[in-house]
This record gives sequence, C-alpha cells and structure tokens, in this order.
Amino acid sequence: MNSKKRNGMKIAIFSLGFLAASSNAHAFKALTTGDMWYEFYDIFFTKLLQGPMGATLTGGTLAWGLVAAVRGSIPTFLICTLAAGVMISLENVVQTFGYIA
Repeated sequence: MNSKKRNGMKIAIFSLGFLAASSNAHAFKALTTGDMWYEFYDIFFTKLLQGPMGATLTGGTLAWGLVAAVRGSIPTFLICTLAAGVMISLENVVQTFGYIA
C-alpha cells in the first residue's frame, strides 16, 4: 500500500473511533418564546430565511448555478446547488448539527 492509502485508512479509522467513542448526542430544538435567543431566531429564520428574502436568495443561487453549468463550470454549479439545498432546509441542518449554546 502506498502512503496516501495508509493515511486515508488512518483517517477513516480515527473518524470511526471518534464517532464510536462519543456517547452523548446533543439535539437542538427550535427556540420558543421566553428563550434567550428567541428574538434573533424568530427574525433570522422565520422572517428572513423562510420568507420572501430566503426564496429570492435560494432562487438566485440556483439560477447562478444553472448559468455556471451552461458555461461549463461544473464546480461552481455543484457549490451553488449544494448551497441552495442547504438554504432550503436550513432549520433542519441547524438541528442536525446540535445545540448552539
């Protein structure tokens, strides 16, 4: 085996060991009224990202990616498509990453 394959295997084994050793799962649930960061959460997620501004940003990112694909820039197309997918389901992505505070 060459050194690149060995290094890749070491990283994979370390990552799997790290995941197996972590015993606590931290989940982030949506904030409710009275929580410390509720106002920020309400303005940012509910009013901006799930409203018309979020739809405009997501549509613009998808359009930019399609233009990049037509021009032959596949990496830009992939990045824009991935970013638009994250923007569409941002609340689920935040909950998946775990708790914030």
